[in-house]
Amino acid sequence: MKGIFTLQRILDGVKDMDDRVKSLRQELIKNKQGNNPWRPVGFHILFGFLWIYLSDRLLSMAIHDRAVYEWVQTFKGALYVTLTGGALYFLIRMDNSRIFSLNKSLSIQNEELVAYSEELTAADQELNSKVNALNDLTEKLKKAGSGAP
Repeated sequence: MKGIFTLQRILDGVKDMDDRVKSLRQELIKNKQGNNPWRPVGFHILFGFLWIYLSDRLLSMAIHDRAVYEWVQTFKGALYVTLTGGALYFLIRMDNSRIFSLNKSLSIQNEELVAYSEELTAADQELNSKVNALNDLTEKLKKAGSGAP
């Protein structure tokens, strides 16, 4: 009875593991769709064009002194670099966080799969030894029934 209980526990574990793998696969697909490397690039390009166009128009209307205009342009460029650098940092950080989380989930799932694999290997060896013992017993019974030594 112990062998059947162990086998049932292993089968339940395999089914549970299969469900976890399916869930992880769905999570990977979902994150693959949301993890597009063009997202930060697109943000940078769009924000850059809007920044340059709108800020240049605003400055040309508001400032008429050439020296002040050049100083404000330099300040505007430094501000742009700072703002886009910060935005890119947060976008990349979000993507890295998602990648590290998925990597951790994969590592845990891998450890569990290895443990189940080892358990299945042990159960297979146990079942093989029992089958061999049954085969030996069957042969002995056949010989005893036929009167052969």
